Amino acid sequence: MRIGIFWALLLVHVCGCSSNGGDDEVAEANLLVAAAANTQFVMREIIENFEKSEGVKVDLVIASSGKLASQIVNGAPFDVFLSANMKFPNYIHDQSYAPHGPIVYALGSLVLWSNSGIDLSSGVEVLRSSQVNKIAIANDKNAPYGTATKQALENLKILDLINNKLVYGESISQVNQFVKTKAVDVGFTSKSVVMSKMKGTGTWADIDTALYEPIQQGVVITKRGEKKHPQLCESFLKHLLSPGTQELFAKYGYLSSK
Repeated sequence: MRIGIFWALLLVHVCGCSSNGGDDEVAEANLLVAAAANTQFVMREIIENFEKSEGVKVDLVIASSGKLASQIVNGAPFDVFLSANMKFPNYIHDQSYAPHGPIVYALGSLVLWSNSGIDLSSGVEVLRSSQVNKIAIANDKNAPYGTATKQALENLKILDLINNKLVYGESISQVNQFVKTKAVDVGFTSKSVVMSKMKGTGTWADIDTALYEPIQQGVVITKRGEKKHPQLCESFLKHLLSPGTQELFAKYGYLSSK
């Protein structure tokens, strides 16, 4: 498939991508879905199920929500945009890059994760200790989970105390890499991460959901999607909100959007 060098570098072929590398018509026929980094594991299964039920091909781009929104405004050929919050899809809609406002498809939750043998039985209190020197969080300018992390730390009144320990990742994916490779002692990430691909890697502790605003994750069909693949986009949205897919989200650590 050929979508252009810039987009090809971003494209993650998680399932069902065409084997005909130079066929622009095939690329045009495929549904192109842009999704927030925290959804990368559950989206593989969701898209696989959708492809089987609809007999279509779907390509997936994974990045931070803010970066994806910026790319849409700058001409990225995405048909559907799944964000980690409502801010960015609302922005896309307000800027007339999506004909309809966003729908909540899942609620994300936050965890503290370590792969460095740190005892997390005391929860966030461990962040004050001398054994924790580097704490990874996502950049709150682009990543909604970074915003939620800062809210939690501020409400716990420890943000200023640990500010010099913070290491910022561009997205949840980069935070996960920091934790997995032990470049940091602990990191704040999506619960979906530790319950999916990273299951059994290190230890994790839930962050009280009362400490941060509910992470409502919104989806929109883009202006391009409505024009190029109206029925397919609607089918994908219906699939995303179906009971079966909502059960999948729960399996991967999300709360129901219903």
